[in-house]
Amino acid sequence: MKLHPKTGMTEFNIEFRSLVLDAVERLYELELGMMKDDIANGWRCFYAQEVWLEKHLPPPLIDDAGKAANIESLRRIVQGGIYAPLPFPEKQNYRNYLGIGTPDIYLEPGSERKSHARDQVANSVITRLLETEHRNMRFEVRRDAHRWYAEAANVGTLTPPLIYFEEEHATPVRDEDEPLACDTQYWFRVYPSSEPAMDTQYYHALVKPGYVVDLMAQLAPDFPYDAKRGSSKSLFFVRPDERTVQWAVWIDKTDGSTVYRYPPQLILIRKSDGKVRPDDILYTYEGLKRFAASVFNPRDIEIQLRFHLPRIRRLITFLDPFVDAALGTTS
Repeated sequence: MKLHPKTGMTEFNIEFRSLVLDAVERLYELELGMMKDDIANGWRCFYAQEVWLEKHLPPPLIDDAGKAANIESLRRIVQGGIYAPLPFPEKQNYRNYLGIGTPDIYLEPGSERKSHARDQVANSVITRLLETEHRNMRFEVRRDAHRWYAEAANVGTLTPPLIYFEEEHATPVRDEDEPLACDTQYWFRVYPSSEPAMDTQYYHALVKPGYVVDLMAQLAPDFPYDAKRGSSKSLFFVRPDERTVQWAVWIDKTDGSTVYRYPPQLILIRKSDGKVRPDDILYTYEGLKRFAASVFNPRDIEIQLRFHLPRIRRLITFLDPFVDAALGTTS
């Protein structure tokens, strides 16, 4: 695969991205469809804010201006292969529950008070609920996410269950030096929630490859572990393929971290018998939003894999025809 003299990308990479760009609206609809299916299938913990906003905001949740901003953001991601920020809307009628911006009530004290709220209807609803009903959107979302994660974790069967400690529920006390919406300790007590504790006897699952390799073998036999392609810091689970490229699930440690990073990444790599080099990674999928949860225990790893692997397979089904087309053009 030859490099383009100006971009430094392979000819395949340029052609593949161009084909995906032509279908970016269909990719956007696929992302929305996967989110709706995930919520219906018991994974609402990964979408707690979207679920909250859908419940509390009037229609439309996404108008034409919001859809255009989402598609433009996804277009930038496909073009650059990086997570691109949502373009700031210029139209006042912008509605987009996937990108509401920062509500005004959460502006940091002492800031210039320049609004970063994008969806003004969402901004008004969140402000009204705080001022008239003493409700804080951020902390309700946090409470719901923890509660729903505990429910989702029960689908795990291959790892030890999570351990929860009972928290002492203290009386909420306001810090009058903090704006109401930003009085973190106060709202923690208004909306108590329990997070799982780290079970230190299983710390090796976070830092050693064996545990996740065994889990992937059970949950994703279609992505067998390829020890030759990576290292103990960079694990590649490569789907068999007769072509010169292969889809892979990549789980690695970054920035000097001692633990593996989740969620797993979907990448397209050159077929080879050697270590995966940076220029062997032809494409990394970055969606509209990356859904992450804390990973402290083996059950957390299992839940990450159970949630993301079906999404990865659906994305490959969508993207693979563009791989064939690009290979046919550039071969």
